[in-house]
Amino acid sequence: NRHNRDVDIYHLGRFAGFGTRHNIQHWGCSAKQLRISTCMNRRFHYYLTTDERTGDVLQEVVEADRRLDNLDAHRKIPYNPKHADSKKLLEQDHCRISVGTDYGAAVANWLTAWERTGDP
Repeated sequence: NRHNRDVDIYHLGRFAGFGTRHNIQHWGCSAKQLRISTCMNRRFHYYLTTDERTGDVLQEVVEADRRLDNLDAHRKIPYNPKHADSKKLLEQDHCRISVGTDYGAAVANWLTAWERTGDP
């Protein structure tokens, strides 16, 4: 849990709030996903221990989903400006989000933030 919290999650930079899966070496996978950094993995640890560092990370990832509008977090899928779908996505206020790996994690982050603060 601490390893995932402190090593597998980006805390700074353009990937802040996202996590990366392991290959042979850390940070070898090109997929940057919310499922790795989701609050669901550490919320019970926080509630049982009230560990301040865990609380800080829970707060860091609450709005990580907002970065999806500037980041294509899917692995090894190149951006192709000539492809009609790529142009359409850039021209609209849409982002690419996977239901299981990204949306589920984002909802878990929102729920945990609400549980901790009571702030909708």
